[in-house]
Amino acid sequence: MASSSGHITPMEEKTFSFSPSAQVPHFLRNQYRSTSSRPTSGPSSCASSVIHLPISPSRNASFNEKNASFSVLQTLPKFTGENPANTSNPSTASSMTAAEKPAKEGRKHNLAFSFFALLSVILSGVVIAFGWINTPQQKLCLAFQDDFTGRTTLNTDNWEYEVKADGFGNKEFQMTTTQADNSFIEDGKLYLVPTLTSDEVGEAAITGNYTYSLNSTCTAFPQTSDACESVSNSTLGQVLLPVKSARIRTKASINRGRIEVRARLPAGDWIWPAIWMMPEDSVYGEWPRSGEIDIMESKGNVVESRKDRFRNSVTSTLHWGPSAATDRWGLTSSNFSVPRDYFSEDFHTFGMDWTPTTLTTWVDKPTRQIMRLDMNRDFFAFSKLSHLLWNGTAIQDPWNGKKSAPFDQNFYLILNVAVGGTNGYFSDIDRNKPWQNGGSNPVADFWAARSRWLPTWPTDPKRRGMAIDSVKMWQRC
Repeated sequence: MASSSGHITPMEEKTFSFSPSAQVPHFLRNQYRSTSSRPTSGPSSCASSVIHLPISPSRNASFNEKNASFSVLQTLPKFTGENPANTSNPSTASSMTAAEKPAKEGRKHNLAFSFFALLSVILSGVVIAFGWINTPQQKLCLAFQDDFTGRTTLNTDNWEYEVKADGFGNKEFQMTTTQADNSFIEDGKLYLVPTLTSDEVGEAAITGNYTYSLNSTCTAFPQTSDACESVSNSTLGQVLLPVKSARIRTKASINRGRIEVRARLPAGDWIWPAIWMMPEDSVYGEWPRSGEIDIMESKGNVVESRKDRFRNSVTSTLHWGPSAATDRWGLTSSNFSVPRDYFSEDFHTFGMDWTPTTLTTWVDKPTRQIMRLDMNRDFFAFSKLSHLLWNGTAIQDPWNGKKSAPFDQNFYLILNVAVGGTNGYFSDIDRNKPWQNGGSNPVADFWAARSRWLPTWPTDPKRRGMAIDSVKMWQRC
């Protein structure tokens, strides 16, 4: 999730897809330069069998792991006679013509391909499992837990609302509220739900001359009109923020440990759910000097292509750098996609293991990794910014060579559902995007195109919002 201050450049998503050709050794790839040059399965005089090889899902594997398998065609020749191995026996000698001989070679290559493909899958699984097993084990103490059982409203002993109307640092298209239609608990689950502002004030107020004030609920400091009010002005073409939603944070914080959030993500174009962390005290300075940990972010958009990274995909990112302009998130971001499954359909556990030496984010189990990072490093050296100038001045190390900094301090957890924004998380190349991030009036453009995106929003608020079943935080003891 973008920070509450600063500007983030468009995210370059990292997705790794399983490609059998990428696993074939060089000497085999040379013979399989194109589909047309690959050997066929063999002549009709050969029997065929199909071997199903189960694939264990590895990091960022872009296939449906529920039904993950691939088939390798193995052609087996039919022999006549008593001694098929003795080719000198006329009754059992091969009767293949010269045209049929390439099929025999094809069988050899098919078997070699299946061996190396299976070996690569096994090795990738071993690498992930080995990395998880070798993650330094740490003694953990439960620091926070909420499963929302027996409640109808948020427990304010555990949580705080973040209520603002300035779009936060991402220039999002929603304000956040404490209203019951934007956050509620039902059947032991917390729902954070985006709603249309026009449902409360009418469509005319969105484009007319209207001031929507969050009044005393606004948590901005100081409580300025820019932070706590949204204003429409028909003369200027300025519109009210057209969406309301919710954003909450834990009162507890941790410095290393584990996070587990079991949640179902929302569906709907341009809806942006996030599970992320910000520093309790910005000990190294303003964002992103003191860091940001995005455990999970996703886009609720409809998936129309195998290349789409929307509700079938989640991303983890660390934001860090000497300034907003030098945020080096691109070095610490990774994506996990399951193209034929949607994170808006079922509940998943989004987790993070954070030690002095590693930070790993995962889905459902620690071996199903989104991102794994070495934290025992000098992040300024890793940034490769030391040789650059900013406005004619050398960029200074805000962490003074301290390893793990800025990720060596207490961070609290944030859960929120945003809509739109101009920070670049929604790229201008995203399909059907109705606004440009650098446009003169992106909020108005978004609202004007509601006939395109609103039909993708479920009428059921429980499906339009993020449903949270439980939240757990462990602190390193």
